[in-house]
Amino acid sequence: MHKGYICEYLEALVFDDNGNKKIVEYQDNIEEILIIENELEVIENQKEKIEIKLDSECKNLKLKNKIIILPILIPILVFIICNILPLILGISSINILLQKIDLKIILSIIFVPMCSILSGLMLDDYYKEYNKNLKIKKTYEIELKMLEELKQYKMEILEELKNNKENKNVSNNFYLKELDKSYIKNLKINFDFYFKFGCNEKKYYRLYRNGKLENKIEKKYGYENSIIVKHYFDDKEKENQKVNKIKYTK
Repeated sequence: MHKGYICEYLEALVFDDNGNKKIVEYQDNIEEILIIENELEVIENQKEKIEIKLDSECKNLKLKNKIIILPILIPILVFIICNILPLILGISSINILLQKIDLKIILSIIFVPMCSILSGLMLDDYYKEYNKNLKIKKTYEIELKMLEELKQYKMEILEELKNNKENKNVSNNFYLKELDKSYIKNLKINFDFYFKFGCNEKKYYRLYRNGKLENKIEKKYGYENSIIVKHYFDDKEKENQKVNKIKYTK
């Protein structure tokens, strides 16, 4: 991360938090360039964190897909045990109300329904947890897309800044400038918004379709995010149109 720079005439000595230094050509917007480069580094770090979380969530879902068979197997296993146990015990039937009744039938009537109810409750909990994990996974995927949109947006700005090589404010005086760190707070607001956006994508999509999205986002989260969100949904609409076109042609 760039920490600051030292300027003298047409050169700037840029230094980072680790004490590394490099000399770059001076231009009037050098501070903006260094801040954008810092922002890109923070964005990339955030993407890596979300990718790790997404990978963990995908592994959880794969594990759940494997163990889903257990609640289904329980009633079947109990039924098999109910049929094998009398053979092991050497008891084929028991007297109930002066009538001989097959022990296998009695055990099956008692234990199989109980285990079926238990399995049903387990499956219900499983699907609730599974759907929760699916929603979290989708949220992380949306976050990554939004972060990539933000990264591209910043890279375009960076390219414009680097192409603007004006140096009207160049000075022979030696001076040191530390970078303003307020961008970190702004990025944190963006990251929090992207998580919220991922959790409530459908709500924001309705605003997009009604033409109310950009104004609402700009008022609350700034112009930058209004552009990013619009671009996200524009791309999504194009993808949906392609899918519908393929389905129609088939």
